[in-house]
Amino acid sequence: MRIAIFSDSHGRMHNCLRAMEEVGPIDHIIHLGDTARDAEDLGAVYSHIPITYVCGNNEFCAGMDTEKWIELGGLRLFICHGHSRSVKTGLRELLHAAKGADLVLFGHTHEAFSEKVEGVAFFNPGSISLPASGKPSFGILTIENGDWTAVHKLLD
Repeated sequence: MRIAIFSDSHGRMHNCLRAMEEVGPIDHIIHLGDTARDAEDLGAVYSHIPITYVCGNNEFCAGMDTEKWIELGGLRLFICHGHSRSVKTGLRELLHAAKGADLVLFGHTHEAFSEKVEGVAFFNPGSISLPASGKPSFGILTIENGDWTAVHKLLD
């Protein structure tokens, strides 16, 4: 199973579309917020691919989730934008909220990040539109036979 992971598109869905063209077959899309409308539009373009998304801090999402627990390919994922868990000042609050996750996906910082903290794997794809530094980035999560890898991809 191959999963495209986007965050912080901020109305620049064309970058998501370019990324999808570059990566080949995808089985699921995850958008980590800012902007949920981009996630909805991406889901309309790729209506044959399931999409899961959460809302971020730069949008009005009445009644919509800012965090979700999901299971894909036998992997238990905690996904969030990250603003409600203060990820710009550290991962302690997010670590506490995500106890029991195999992998935690978050955005908000606009910086690509991949690290294990106290035995929990964290992955931030960076920003597909407004990176903190360098080129726009996104992630590809591959799940196969109970094993997984998450890698950052740069948009050319």
